[in-house]
Amino acid sequence: MKRLFVAAALLLAALPLRAQIPDARVLPAGVLRWAFTPSWKSWDRVLDTAGTEVLLTSLASSDSAGANLFPTLAAAEAAVRSITNNNTYRLTLGAMKTALDADVRPFPLEFAVGLGERLTVSGTLPVVVTRMNATLTLDSTKGNAGWNQNLPPSGNGAGAAQITSLLAQLSAAATQLSQRIAAATATCAAPQPVLTRTQGISANLAALAGTGAGIPPAAAPTAASAAGIAIASAVSQLWTDLVACGVTGISSTLTMPLPAARLRASDVQSVFTEAGLGYNASAFRYTKVTGLGDAELGLRFGVVQDPHARVVLFGGTRLPTGKRDSPLNLIDIAPADGQLDVNGGFEAAFEPGTAIALSLAASYNRQFPDELDRRVSPQERIINAAPVVRVKRDLGDEISLSAFPGIRLSEAFRVYAGATYYRKGADRYSGTPNADSIGVRTEVQATSFTGGIQYRSVGGAKKLPVEAGLTYSAVYTGSGGFVPKATTLTMYLRFYYRLWGGSATTP
Repeated sequence: MKRLFVAAALLLAALPLRAQIPDARVLPAGVLRWAFTPSWKSWDRVLDTAGTEVLLTSLASSDSAGANLFPTLAAAEAAVRSITNNNTYRLTLGAMKTALDADVRPFPLEFAVGLGERLTVSGTLPVVVTRMNATLTLDSTKGNAGWNQNLPPSGNGAGAAQITSLLAQLSAAATQLSQRIAAATATCAAPQPVLTRTQGISANLAALAGTGAGIPPAAAPTAASAAGIAIASAVSQLWTDLVACGVTGISSTLTMPLPAARLRASDVQSVFTEAGLGYNASAFRYTKVTGLGDAELGLRFGVVQDPHARVVLFGGTRLPTGKRDSPLNLIDIAPADGQLDVNGGFEAAFEPGTAIALSLAASYNRQFPDELDRRVSPQERIINAAPVVRVKRDLGDEISLSAFPGIRLSEAFRVYAGATYYRKGADRYSGTPNADSIGVRTEVQATSFTGGIQYRSVGGAKKLPVEAGLTYSAVYTGSGGFVPKATTLTMYLRFYYRLWGGSATTP
């Protein structure tokens, strides 16, 4: 995964688990096989760097949502701490919970044709549906923040003008007091500390309002909160001290406009979507993406095709035909990587004639570099205000090893179980400052277990089989990065047709 989730995302990627047991077969010359292999892969948690389960919900939730989730609030929080002399203060929206669970449903059509007794060419055209179920709730009773009154969403049409007037008055007062200090005409005992305080409060109020900032903070302390009361008191006391120092022509009734109401869940969604607040993103809601996946072309060569032992070498390419995710959506899942891969490996099946059988497989996938638009942010930071920029990406190469012992129940039915070990190298990003942060904790390894049932019946005038199967796979362990703790349910149907030639050889 590339987002979600991580993002996103996490967010992020689901592991490639085998849809069915490797059969290590090639097709006779002139035989066409088409297969339909839909699957449903779902997860609501990931395995972190140490292999510990982490709920997706926890990556976008907090009992005290503030700068820990919304980085653009950090400047406002620092400003309030400075004004109130409280270094432990936290600007918080309250308890925010974003329930997240994801699923990916590929619907691939697979085709293969035998070109010779040992050579088969194949192609896969997948349609992929990805879904992210997201529900955002906010309990603001424990919060102390409302809309920044300098912003249009606050609904305070006079707020921006009041802030501008207040800052202008403080600037003029500081200038006048500085001149009085230089001329020794200040009428208070200690004018310099008053000047320093005026300059500090003015700068911090500007930071709280976002005046002159590229991305203003969306929230400010409510007027009735402890911090709001302390800010009003600090401004009022400052006016008193300035008058005592001989500063004239100021309006001592001016104060910092602060919100009367706390933010609601709908307001949080507006923080994501409103232009100018830094996130430039879609709201957190149910997101469904349907698109073409990465098409695949492959060759299979039958090294050994004996009734009791089969070995096949395969190789192929995955084409960049798939639909990518949108960097403007913080929680969507891409139907495909959308870049070129080349892979190779082998399959082996040993069926000694008893009820016991064993299938083995191994593959290596080389992923080639490409370019795409991305937010430059660590993948665990689902909510981020990073701008969307063009980056160079080189996804890590993949290795997969599988073993599947099976038991034949009859001539047509077999049950099997097995395990797959998967490892992916670290992703590398470049092309823009700090792009390498996107690839942090992307080198992963995982183990999954699989069980299923397989049906294979050979009959009809042309002696061609019909195959079907049902497989259940689950990720058991994972570490190194964020590995989806996914379960996958897959079914497959295979049908065979003779295109040319008259041999009745059963594939």
